[in-house]
Amino acid sequence: MESLTCWGYISPTTPEKLIRLETYYKENVLARGERLSPKMAEKLLHLFLSITGETNDERKISGRVLTDTAKQGLRSLMFFLLKDEEFQNSFERKESSMLRVRLQMRRHLSDPDPDHVQFANTFLNLVKRSFPKFANWMEESSREEREIRGSFDDSMSVDIPRLSMSPNDKSRLPPEGLYYDTEVADIISLFHTNIDAGLTEAESKDRQTKYGLNKLAEPPSASVLKMFFHQFTDFMVIILLVVSIVSLGLQHWIEAGVLLLVIVINCTIGFVQEYKAERALQALKLFSVPVAKVIRDSTQLTVPSLDIVPGDIILLDEGDAIPADLRIVESIGLAIIESVLTGESVAITKTVPALKKQGLTLGDRTNMAFMSTTVSKGRGKGVVVSTGTQTEVGKISSALIKPSTRKTLLQQRLSKLGKILVVIAVTLCAITVGIGFGRTAAANGTITGQDAEDWIKVGISLAISVIPEGLVTVTTITYALGIKRMMKRNAVVRRLPAVETIGSITTICSDKTGTLTEGKMTAVLAWASGKLFSISGSSDEPTGEFSQKSPDGNSDEKLETENLPGNLREILKICALCNNSRIEFDQEKNCWKSFGDPTEIALTLAAEKAKLGKSHWTQNGSLKFLGEAPFDSDRKRMSVLFQLETQLETQVETQVENQVEGFCVAKGAPESIFGVSKKILWEDQILDITQDHVTLIEEENKKMGEQGMRVLGLAMKTISSSKIASIQTNYESMETDLVFVGLIAMIDPPRKEVRGTVQGCKEAGIRVCMITGDHPRTAFAIGCMLGICEPTDEGSVITGQQLDAMTKSDLSAMTPFPAIFARVSPDNKLKIVTALQMRGEICAMTGDGTNDAPAIKNADIGIAMGKGATDMAKDAADVILSDDNFTTIVEAITEGRRTYDNIKKFVFYLLACNSAEIWVVLFAVIIGLPVPFTPIMILWANLIADLPPALALGSDPPVSDIMQRKPRNPKRGIFTKKSGISLLFYGFSMAAITLSVFAIAIHVENYPCYDDAGNIIPADSPLADECYEDSDQRSPAKALAFVALTSMQLVHSFLIRSNRTFISRDFFNNPFLWGAFVISVGCLVAGCYIPGLNEVLSQWPLGWVDWLKILACVFVHVVFVEVYKAVMLHWAMRKAKRRPTNDLFYQEV
Repeated sequence: MESLTCWGYISPTTPEKLIRLETYYKENVLARGERLSPKMAEKLLHLFLSITGETNDERKISGRVLTDTAKQGLRSLMFFLLKDEEFQNSFERKESSMLRVRLQMRRHLSDPDPDHVQFANTFLNLVKRSFPKFANWMEESSREEREIRGSFDDSMSVDIPRLSMSPNDKSRLPPEGLYYDTEVADIISLFHTNIDAGLTEAESKDRQTKYGLNKLAEPPSASVLKMFFHQFTDFMVIILLVVSIVSLGLQHWIEAGVLLLVIVINCTIGFVQEYKAERALQALKLFSVPVAKVIRDSTQLTVPSLDIVPGDIILLDEGDAIPADLRIVESIGLAIIESVLTGESVAITKTVPALKKQGLTLGDRTNMAFMSTTVSKGRGKGVVVSTGTQTEVGKISSALIKPSTRKTLLQQRLSKLGKILVVIAVTLCAITVGIGFGRTAAANGTITGQDAEDWIKVGISLAISVIPEGLVTVTTITYALGIKRMMKRNAVVRRLPAVETIGSITTICSDKTGTLTEGKMTAVLAWASGKLFSISGSSDEPTGEFSQKSPDGNSDEKLETENLPGNLREILKICALCNNSRIEFDQEKNCWKSFGDPTEIALTLAAEKAKLGKSHWTQNGSLKFLGEAPFDSDRKRMSVLFQLETQLETQVETQVENQVEGFCVAKGAPESIFGVSKKILWEDQILDITQDHVTLIEEENKKMGEQGMRVLGLAMKTISSSKIASIQTNYESMETDLVFVGLIAMIDPPRKEVRGTVQGCKEAGIRVCMITGDHPRTAFAIGCMLGICEPTDEGSVITGQQLDAMTKSDLSAMTPFPAIFARVSPDNKLKIVTALQMRGEICAMTGDGTNDAPAIKNADIGIAMGKGATDMAKDAADVILSDDNFTTIVEAITEGRRTYDNIKKFVFYLLACNSAEIWVVLFAVIIGLPVPFTPIMILWANLIADLPPALALGSDPPVSDIMQRKPRNPKRGIFTKKSGISLLFYGFSMAAITLSVFAIAIHVENYPCYDDAGNIIPADSPLADECYEDSDQRSPAKALAFVALTSMQLVHSFLIRSNRTFISRDFFNNPFLWGAFVISVGCLVAGCYIPGLNEVLSQWPLGWVDWLKILACVFVHVVFVEVYKAVMLHWAMRKAKRRPTNDLFYQEV
């Protein structure tokens, strides 16, 4: 019932189909006393809004003529408004500006049909009178609204119908939403509240019943048992379980026990790693603010944030955290830092008037305050319009708790490999058992139960040979080792398979603020009297240097802090005094702490770096604070008035003839400050402003802006005692006839190490895209500084508005793909990630804010900054950088590529070894030889010859040029044609040598066999063939063949490491492999000579001549492999006409 198709609607839309929808609703919903679900209400509203402006091609004098479908669409919209409360809620949640555009009321009011015009007038009256947020539609100033107002005739309305539950009815509570386009009076009316008195306690409890608690959705808790049993869902583990069950059914207790041991070891390792990572990094979303200041029953209270409800009046002061989404109703210099949502580190000044523009991003909705953001300065009031999961943070939180079932490419390929191996195992088992039955039937004329059991045992041997039992275990341990190495490099990996995926990254989508930059505003340039000064040093503490740039900008002259030029001192004086922030040293934590607006903190630090902070100017009572005119979005400036108690060091006061008692300092937008300035401080003189001064200031302001800097103008003046009293009644009146002093420029500076990291990414074939909520000009400037784009690549910047107009397919098809995305929303970030994935790229998304979390979760690899990241961003991430260093990403990619290379090495090693066992068993059956291996022998070989070397290969060091090669093609599988041929050759080589030595031992050297009592059965005895045919019977010849094959497999672990000769400078650089070789050989020898153990393992003590034969087998195999590699390398070099890469098996060539 959640689709329109279920209601009998099929596109295209016609008036008849719309009437059919109304009929269906009356008969199947309304008649049952039910109402629409929220999802269905949204679908119906979307349908009606998509057709109400539809026109035909016929043009009249008044414009295009509406179609009958458009007219019926408006009538159906009104029908559902009158009948269904959930539809009313959906309608009311829409932006008024969007509805005006979609409804096209101008055309409805000017339609040739007078009856429809009368209906349109009735519809508008219904909307105006029933929905307070739309009450001012007629008073809007846009061209379309003026035309509507000219066409609207209230007298033409028929009797206004009543809604099923009128929104003006106080018993009806409004839907939660963002009401930035609604006037304050309408908001207060809609939520039935009062700015001064707030809600009553009774009303707040009633609303809590409807809206619920003000808390975010909580992630499901991870069950330990579920986490453990999840390890057994791997396809390869399931196959091993099946084989072990069959072995148990045949009462092969040892084989079954070994298989079950392998399964338990693998699952335990995977469980422990996942458990430790999840528990160590589990981040509950602690975004709820503990308490909030609220007005209820005309009294200011402090209540838990959980109890906040829509309609509550919240009081806001500096430092407060916002407890819910608010519509600002009062703002006195109120500014809020919204970086967790928008990514912008600059505080947003809040306003009160409604914003009627359509499609505003979160950062541009300046009359809204969002949950989890922080007041940086000023004070104000807001009415709660959304709580809990309906807030902007809540919507992100709800999306993040959905479990992800995404598998890495390697996981998908290994899973596919497992299925292929199962098919091969079943096929080969069937072939082998079939051949065996045929041989037995041909020899004996019948097949007994014992014969059938013997050949089934051979089939199990073959199945065990096909399935690499150690593959899952070694892969898991290799992931774990990769995690450990990455953790040493400050990259904490939360999910095991992410280790491999990191090495596959082709594009890094990085948030700018706090990731590529320091996330803190820093003053870097000052301009005064035509001279440019640079300010260096930390953005966290008052340490740094000052220098004066040469006219050509190519050199800097260092300035002593004690002897700064007078005009620069004046700039720093204004920075210190026109400022409400402060910094202090925390003795306990041994670090500096800052309090206040980020911009003002940057100015305070600049002044303190020269020891010219506020305390320097106010010491000994020389200045007394009288008042300030706070910054607001209309004036775009702030000014502060001081009373001079003693003579103050300044270059301005000498120009005033009257007795000086007041001193005014001001800062703000350069055009705002310059607009109220009459004079300019030039060197040590105060001059009238000329056109030359104007040109210089405008040029410098433009240059700084083009570098992505935020520029402030600075001014001051002295005030005579006769004017102070009048100014104190209106502080804005002192902002006239100011003396312009200069400009100061700030920037959120790039991290020092990032530019080199970006260059390293380019060398590794990895694209870096910067994604930010900042202005496009700022984003482009930072991108150029970091080397993400070139100064000539202005077309590489895409804005959020442009993204909104694109489909994912359009974005995916862009060539070249944009390098910088500015003014983006969380939805835009998701679209970028999806578009890259549509291009077949492996995408990483880095970030630290709540706004980054959805894209972090949906990217192939989500990376969060550990120190500065919100808990929500960490919880969504696959990898957390504990040092917040973008450079760590490249180091993590190096480890990821190393891990993938090593996984490929041991996968090829395991498959080469297992394929040799397959060919030995299969060809022995085909050519009529006895099967040389028992099931327990194959399991023993897989334990000692597969696991230790494979684990050691998982720790192989990276090749020297691992970060100079391009990322591997994500579409390319583990195997290529050449690698498959190589595996077949290696397996055939070991199998042929093993069968040769086994056949010679039986038929040429006449190795004896032994019965159960240990008596020798001569080779020429009729019982010898029966002895060898017994798959459980041990013999010297079988032991010789087994040790020969196992020895070749162990040596092959050295051969598989490179496509070049195995004897090179890297031959000894993996001590783990040498250790594994020694351990495996020791186990192999022990299995032959320890009494009791050799009986269990079907082994036999070998003589020294046998060991010489084994060494000869190893030598022959090494020669075969090295000759094959030389031929393949020569062929590849001739074909590519270049040096081969270090990629395994010539996959790049």
